[in-house]
Amino acid sequence: MKNAQELLARYRAGKCSEEEKLMLEKWFHEIGKEEVHQLTEKDFTILKNEMWQVIEGKTERKSFRLWYRLAAAAAIVVVFSAGLFYYRSQQDIPQRGMRMAKDDIAPGKDNAYLILADGKRISLTDAANGNIANQAGVSITKTASGEVVYHVTDTGYGVLAFNTIETPRGGQYHIQLPDSTSVWLDAASSLKFPTSFKGQLNRKVELKGEGYFEVTKDKKHPFYVKSGQQEVRVLGTHFNINAYDDEPVAITTLVEGSVKISLAGRNIQLKPNEAGINKNGQLHVQKINDAQDAIAWKNGFFQFDDEDLESVMRKIARWYDVEIEFVGKLKNIKFNGVISRSKSLKNTLKVMEATENFSFKLEGRKLIIKN
Repeated sequence: MKNAQELLARYRAGKCSEEEKLMLEKWFHEIGKEEVHQLTEKDFTILKNEMWQVIEGKTERKSFRLWYRLAAAAAIVVVFSAGLFYYRSQQDIPQRGMRMAKDDIAPGKDNAYLILADGKRISLTDAANGNIANQAGVSITKTASGEVVYHVTDTGYGVLAFNTIETPRGGQYHIQLPDSTSVWLDAASSLKFPTSFKGQLNRKVELKGEGYFEVTKDKKHPFYVKSGQQEVRVLGTHFNINAYDDEPVAITTLVEGSVKISLAGRNIQLKPNEAGINKNGQLHVQKINDAQDAIAWKNGFFQFDDEDLESVMRKIARWYDVEIEFVGKLKNIKFNGVISRSKSLKNTLKVMEATENFSFKLEGRKLIIKN
């Protein structure tokens, strides 16, 4: 894949391949036109100039989102500080399964455990594809792509039983629940759910950590996600919940549809591109520029929007399964940018190290940050 400057230069010069041109024009189309043929030369000129301003570091951060979409589509990893300063094509990204240097740490991967109602613990990484368990009228299978899928095999209601899927630090996983709802779990997360929703008035699950939900529509049976003291109610929609115990706030971000969040007798309703902020037991709604930013992790990226060092390092610690130690004064350091989650730890740290006046030292699985 061409680097960002070369790709855009080829486009400006009219030398892109048809595939490259279609890819770029697709993203032009998605930011404001109903049909590609409606794009005028003026439209292209404005958008091309904006992208070049991003490259040259002349724009405000709001232009970052246009470039992020383009970067994600083109499989180009783009990292920002005050402006754009670092490029990597997909060819430079270490692929999972590659041999790592002895003093480096590989990125996280698909890894989870399924705990059945009887307490049996199944490693989904080690389990062979196909049927992995049967219980209470439910068949559980692992697909060739690694997804866990529940199939209700008995039309009777049976005994209500619960399973739990949990990801370790350095793991993530995708599961399809008995109602066909899809859930993606980030590292160090867990989801408790019934093996069947048949006979239940509501569909209720419990989340710890972070998860992205695409809920199957069922107006007669609302879907509830409990995380800590808050509860999210939906009928069928797409949303992300970040509710780690070690984070100061729990954030529910709505991608599409509508959700209601309840906490201590207070309710708030979210619309797309809004986030419900739960801080110190208080709820409020916050407008956001693009809900897709909240699920960058699901799409294979770290995304930092004016994020402090401590928050960034908690994400790094969970994904690479490392312990973090801070040495010296490291206050008021903010990060902005996108980094591929498929990079090794040392490659990720090199990018971050270039933005601020501090350094990293890796001792086994302990990461020391000092100024």
